[in-house]
Amino acid sequence: MIMKWKVCIGVIIILLLAVTASMWRLWQKEREESSRQAGNVESLCTELKQYKIRDSLNVAESRVLRLKVGELEDLRSADAKLIKELKLRPKEVEYITNTKVITKDSLVFVLKNSCFDYSDKWVDFHASVPDSIFTYEVRDSLSTVISRIHKHKFLWWRWGTKGYKQTIINYNPRGRITYNEIVKVED
Repeated sequence: MIMKWKVCIGVIIILLLAVTASMWRLWQKEREESSRQAGNVESLCTELKQYKIRDSLNVAESRVLRLKVGELEDLRSADAKLIKELKLRPKEVEYITNTKVITKDSLVFVLKNSCFDYSDKWVDFHASVPDSIFTYEVRDSLSTVISRIHKHKFLWWRWGTKGYKQTIINYNPRGRITYNEIVKVED
C-alpha cells in the first residue's frame, strides 16, 4: 500500500515537472515573439535616419522589420511572388531589401554646333539638337552594412539580440537615398 502511494507521488511529481518545463518553453517562445513584435513596431514607426560622412557621402539608416514566412506571404505578396519567380523557397531567404535613390543635379551649358557632351565619374550626357537625340547614363554605387543591435551591454561585453540595423552608404554625391526598407525572414 505504501509502495503504491510512493509510485503515485512519483508519477505526480514527474507530471508536474513535465508540465512546468513545457510551460517554461511556451513562456520563452511568447517572450521572444513579444520582443520581435515590439521591434517591428519600432522599425515601422522610426523614420529613415540620414546623415553625411567624409563631407560628401550620404548615409541612411533604418531598422529591420522581422517577419515570419507566413507573415511574409500574407503581408508582402509582391515580395513572396518575387521569391517564387527567383525559384527560391521562402525559408532559404534571409533578407529582402528595397532602396530608392534619387540622383539630382543641375548643369549650365551653351550649345555649340547644336551638340552637348558632358561626362564625369557618375554621369554621361550627350545631346544632339539636329538629330533630336538625348542620351544619358547615371551611375550609382551603394554599400550596405547590416549590424546587430545588442539587447544587453555591460562594460565591453555584449549579448542577446534586440534587432538589426541597416546602414547604406551612397558614394554618388548627387544621389540621395529617399526610401529604404529591409525585411528579415524568420522561421
